[in-house]
Amino acid sequence: MCVSPTWSIFSPLPEDELRGLATEYLALVDQYLATRPDCEDDWGEPVAGGPPPTAEEIKEAYRAYSLPLPEGVLERLATCRSTVRLDNPGELDTDALQVSLLQHLLERSGKGLVRLDDYPLQQSEVLLHALAHKRHAPGFRDLTAHTAG
Repeated sequence: MCVSPTWSIFSPLPEDELRGLATEYLALVDQYLATRPDCEDDWGEPVAGGPPPTAEEIKEAYRAYSLPLPEGVLERLATCRSTVRLDNPGELDTDALQVSLLQHLLERSGKGLVRLDDYPLQQSEVLLHALAHKRHAPGFRDLTAHTAG
């Protein structure tokens, strides 16, 4: 059985706000592709809903992967109230549209945790810092100027 890649963002926002961000994400994709029909970048489909994993589930996952549980992960998890998944995301090293979309989503979803396919979890602000050094979709920031948050 082949498992598709999935990224998860665990956010302190209420579920309805995270659903709104997922809707905004899709609208930005449509707007961007309308202005750049030649874009061939891959990007993940957002699916908002549901609670983040429990502390016990996180501890078990770290044990299963034989990873040390970083300090602060469980404390950050305790602040998270909702989850958005990105199914079949693009590659951060080659798909500039995915980089821009993920950055836009993380900037608006609060200080949370991110799982890119597998463990370990990353603090959202650490991933945002890494995304700042990646190639972004040309003109994407122009589309998002009215939604700056």
